[in-house]
Amino acid sequence: MSLTSAWLGWRSVRHRPGAFIGATIVLVISTVMVSGFSLVYFSAGLQEETVERYAGVPLVVVPEGREGRAPQSLVDDLEALDEVSEAVPEVTFAATLLDPDGTVLTDPDTVWGFGHAWTSARLTPLEVTAGEPPRAEDEIVIDQGLADAGGFTVGQSVDVLVLGEVSDFTISGVAGLANGTDWLHQSALFFSEAYVGGMEDYAPGYVDAVGVYPAGGTGEADLLAAVRSLIAEQGGDRYAALTGDARGPAEGNLSADEDERIALSMLMLVQLAVVCTIGAVASAIGLSVRGRSREIAMLRAIGTTPGQVRLMVTGEAVLLSVAALIIGIPLGATLANLGLDGVSLFRGGLSPAFQVHFTLAGILVSVAAVLFAALAAGLIAAGSALRIRPSEAIAEATTEGPELKRGRIVLGLLAVAAMLLGAAALAVPGVPRETVGQYVSTLLIALAVIASGLLGPRLVGQTAIVLRAAVNRVSRDGPALSVANVAFYHRRFAGIAGPLLLGITLVGAASASQMYNNWHYGMSESQRVTADFVLSSGYGFAERTREEIDALPFVESTVTARLIPIEPQVKAPSPYGDAAMVLRGDAENTLDLDIVEGEYIPEAAGALIMLGSYAERNGIEVGDDLTFAIPGHEREHTFTVSGVVGDASFLNRSVAFGPAAADGIGLRHGAPDGVFLDIVPGTDEDTARAGLEEVFPPGQDGSAFALHDRESMRQVLTEEWAENNRNGTSAFLLMGMFMMFAAVNAISTAQFDRRREFASGRMLGITWRSTYRMVSAEVFMTIALVFAVAVLATLWMAVLITLPTGTDMLSVIPEVIPVAPVAALGGAALLLSVLGALSAVRGVRRTRD
Repeated sequence: MSLTSAWLGWRSVRHRPGAFIGATIVLVISTVMVSGFSLVYFSAGLQEETVERYAGVPLVVVPEGREGRAPQSLVDDLEALDEVSEAVPEVTFAATLLDPDGTVLTDPDTVWGFGHAWTSARLTPLEVTAGEPPRAEDEIVIDQGLADAGGFTVGQSVDVLVLGEVSDFTISGVAGLANGTDWLHQSALFFSEAYVGGMEDYAPGYVDAVGVYPAGGTGEADLLAAVRSLIAEQGGDRYAALTGDARGPAEGNLSADEDERIALSMLMLVQLAVVCTIGAVASAIGLSVRGRSREIAMLRAIGTTPGQVRLMVTGEAVLLSVAALIIGIPLGATLANLGLDGVSLFRGGLSPAFQVHFTLAGILVSVAAVLFAALAAGLIAAGSALRIRPSEAIAEATTEGPELKRGRIVLGLLAVAAMLLGAAALAVPGVPRETVGQYVSTLLIALAVIASGLLGPRLVGQTAIVLRAAVNRVSRDGPALSVANVAFYHRRFAGIAGPLLLGITLVGAASASQMYNNWHYGMSESQRVTADFVLSSGYGFAERTREEIDALPFVESTVTARLIPIEPQVKAPSPYGDAAMVLRGDAENTLDLDIVEGEYIPEAAGALIMLGSYAERNGIEVGDDLTFAIPGHEREHTFTVSGVVGDASFLNRSVAFGPAAADGIGLRHGAPDGVFLDIVPGTDEDTARAGLEEVFPPGQDGSAFALHDRESMRQVLTEEWAENNRNGTSAFLLMGMFMMFAAVNAISTAQFDRRREFASGRMLGITWRSTYRMVSAEVFMTIALVFAVAVLATLWMAVLITLPTGTDMLSVIPEVIPVAPVAALGGAALLLSVLGALSAVRGVRRTRD
């Protein structure tokens, strides 16, 4: 009996290949997703640091901490060691070429570019391949990649941006690697020693790193031991001697540690991919079971046990998954390695240097995850198979089967009620959005998807019934048959498009939640900025540039603010690391300091102001002392708290101090990336904007400068927060695309199992053209109904998450409706589903079975 049922099952599959082809395609896509994320995850610990800038020197001495620098005396002491033949100092700063339009010009094959003195070119090693080294202060050498990217030649004049100041330089030479190869991930501009020595913001007499070459006959181990002994005597833990791969992070370019952190976050995406796979494959195999209801009923009628039916259906799923694994794992590994020059499916946030390894652990996890998903999907589909009655084997009329169970509807309504409770929790005043709010928002997304999945078929069915009545009043042919099909087979059509419903709802709910978080961050942070304008640049500003802006006739006051890490001696430091804000300029008139106690004294070398909540948490009051260390500095610093500021002020860091205090502890001016400025009262804002843009032209994307007023600053901060969360948003969109393809695949392949229906229609005189119109209308109505349900779920989610804004909700809702991703998924699903279904019908027509 078992052999007979298996044989009949095989015959059923053989004559209804459509659904199984669809299930296989879904499994292949899911395998690509699971294997791509899994291989990236297990490649995290196998990354090697990228060493390019210091590839030509065996040992590099660098100061600890971002603010640390080494004095020239350390260079001399290193060179005096018997084990050292030469010590080469290096200064690194932000510098870039500009094209005539003011746009940053970079080598498309690299990531970062820096400015250096020519004396440190041998650390790579680079040599002049055309022209001469720079000698005058207005001469530079560019690397071969930049020369090729911009079409530059020796003797040509170019604009160069250094710390907010654009100057004209002459290209004295072009440099290339001594071994004839190219840099992969960075580029460089080389200036004369005289120019670099005159940079006030980089403290003349100090360097950022020292490359150390061994004397003849000295091995690397002996060199390292001698250097470490010297720096231990001079600076304790202020300096680090680096060799091998440890030189890579000191270049300030790419970080294998950062890549590892991002790659490890892929575990959540692997889990999400498995969940989506179970739902999509269960839908595809369930469609196969529904299409084979008569055959399965026959198997039950001849005595096949429920266990045998369950084994048959789950076995089909597992066998299909094996075929999918053979195709999907190599394809997933290939796609995971792509993305250096375009959109990447799996490499979001990872550097171009990240390498995906074909690891055994990654393969095993992919195999186990896909097999588990297929097995779970098979068990779910087997449950549907066991609900088919043996009496259906002799039934002539096609039946839709039992209606949705009341329990499913009740669970769906409970999910909706839970969404309301979660939204009410978000609306409670004082709920911290960074902790509890994030968890509740994630729960709302899950509940929205669950409610859509449970109630979606019911909504599609009821809407189709109403639509059928409306269409019958208008037309007695054409679309009426399609509406009748969708209404009668509403469970089939809702099941086919179920993955699409879940996918769009997932993308819509997640995007709405993230857009609200983006808006909330941009709004709250922009309220701290009270300056009329903010001039920003990713390449920083020198203090001299700020003073030049301050001298413009329409500018009332300016200030720069930059962050430095500190290690304070307090009982309750910040769990995310403490930082101090260094202010230079007229902070009191340009910014809202919100001093609630004491005062800000910029001319006091030993005074600082402190955030109110930070002071309260650590029991500090005005007049108390605070001792802190700055990584890379040789001693601790003690300051007196002269004032306390409110938490809503611009100073949203632990402490802040002015220029006198910064100069007193030896902090160089640095390179803040923004200048805040107020214009003279009565000055027209458009006139001031035009004057600033004349000096700092903003240009288009890739411009060196950007000028923002208060409103545009909110948009910038919103986009900044969105970019920080781009990986999660992209992951949800990827899952939505997967579910969309699963739905398109299911709708298309389902047409292969309608041969008898199409043949009956032909016997009744229905032409193939009418059949095409009928199928197109069915697909259109199904996708439109499902899309409408998903849009309603998204709008519902947008309303719930904006409840905390109270009376401003109506103005905030348009900001958090994800029109673009939801519309794109819906439009793509409609177009691909119609094309796929028509292609399948054409294939059925050609079979003539």
